[in-house]
Amino acid sequence: MIAIYCRISVDRDNQKSIKEQQQRGKEFADSIGSPFEYYVDQGISGGGKIEDRPEFERLVFDLDSGTIKGLWVWNADRTQREEIIWFTLADLLIKKGIDFYEDGKLIDLNDPNTFFLYGIKSQMDAMYKRVTSKKIKAVLKRNAQEGKAHAKVMPFGYMKDSEGYLVVNEEEAEIVKEIYVKSLSGIGSSTIKKWLNETGIPTRYSTLGGTLTTTNRFTGKKTVKEKKDIKWSDKQVQDILRNPIYKGKRKWGKEYYDCPAIFDSDYWQKVNDNLPKNRKHSGKKVDHLYLLKGLLECGRCGRNIYGRKRANLKDNAYICSSKRIPSENCKSRGINIDFLEDIIFSRFLKGDRLLRIVKSSLEDDTSRNRVGELLLERETLQKKIQKLHEQRKKAIRLTLMDEIKEEDIEPELKRIRQEVSDMEAKLTNVKEDLEFLARSDAMKADIQTDIDSIRENTPFNTKRDLIHKYIRRIIISHWEELGEHVIEIRFNIPVRTEMFVTNRKGRIAQYASQLEDMGFEEIEGIWYGNMLSLNS
Repeated sequence: MIAIYCRISVDRDNQKSIKEQQQRGKEFADSIGSPFEYYVDQGISGGGKIEDRPEFERLVFDLDSGTIKGLWVWNADRTQREEIIWFTLADLLIKKGIDFYEDGKLIDLNDPNTFFLYGIKSQMDAMYKRVTSKKIKAVLKRNAQEGKAHAKVMPFGYMKDSEGYLVVNEEEAEIVKEIYVKSLSGIGSSTIKKWLNETGIPTRYSTLGGTLTTTNRFTGKKTVKEKKDIKWSDKQVQDILRNPIYKGKRKWGKEYYDCPAIFDSDYWQKVNDNLPKNRKHSGKKVDHLYLLKGLLECGRCGRNIYGRKRANLKDNAYICSSKRIPSENCKSRGINIDFLEDIIFSRFLKGDRLLRIVKSSLEDDTSRNRVGELLLERETLQKKIQKLHEQRKKAIRLTLMDEIKEEDIEPELKRIRQEVSDMEAKLTNVKEDLEFLARSDAMKADIQTDIDSIRENTPFNTKRDLIHKYIRRIIISHWEELGEHVIEIRFNIPVRTEMFVTNRKGRIAQYASQLEDMGFEEIEGIWYGNMLSLNS
């Protein structure tokens, strides 16, 4: 029996199609009156390992088993693009006495000269592959640097313009924005996927037409699916949420290059920081509602704190998740759910503590005088960032003109990227401070309106939404000596962190002098501190 091996890589230029290779192989087998069997690797590079090419791996097994008497290929490079694979195959053919045909011509591998020539040819094929691969990577990297699109399938929300540059697809961008809004509101990827499919929004693949063939790398089984039938999956949604391209950072290799952005980097980061909360909100449905779910963190080990409540109230506490793993239990003490939820809601929303913190922060910052300073700092940072971008463009231009080697310029580009990142972080802080000061009166009025809207029977969802609106994180630490908890509140607005000590046992007055020495201050019976207090 004759084995007809056909392969075509992803790059189809100057290659005979699988159909043509099969036809020529069949004509040869018919001409010598031999039965035949096809072995076809489609869309697979010849430079991979044998186990990465299912049909070639099957071929090698059948050659070794002795069931095949001849091997036909259109060109020897169809079998491999790595010299070690060629020599392995040639040795097997010689050892088993199998005839080798290259487009119908019998190749005598037992002849030393022929073996030597084909060995040289395989090395040249391997070298050509490596050189070509390097050139292609260099071109693709340059395209990424210049903002050109090179992928056959663009990320959802993007397209290629008439000049080949990557640009935003405004229609798809609106869908991307809706995905981010839903995720930030706490909706998980599975629910978003369901919404996309039920709404009839097409995936990137479903608009391309044709079929998509996937191969099981272990069994070699191929599955063909119409692209128009491809639906949204959880992974596709998660990829959109995590891909930095949507904040204007396009990844190529290990580097990031600037590209058109759909969101600013702060919003993108906010959505990604919120993803773990969405995971924590998923899972089995529970009957108990926890007002502070997703906000609590253990001050001792940094893990998430979750609520555990039973109908008989035997368990009714927010406890560190480390307790679920005995060997990792940080031993921090839980805090009563009702007590913690009441103290947070009553102190900062039902009371006026939050409003006073905002007013105090504005007074401490001497806001009217600071605006001028912040505007000047913003202008200085923007100019520095612009200068760094110009340096980057100049460096890339010199590289493209071959005046500077790529390896010589890389450290400079890395320095520029780091400095730009640092400057952008500082600029973000300045912008937040300016926005806070500019909206100071409106913010105080907004908080006052929220406080005034609260009633004794305020619904759970309203309470939760108000807490999550203003509070970003609540860190709970147990103070062993006092037998009390230290509660640290980090806000979603740019005001100082709040820290206070509980007094459930009524013994805190005995430690007044010690608390004062540690930087705590008593205000209306509550002892307040700062980040340094607990660590001093």
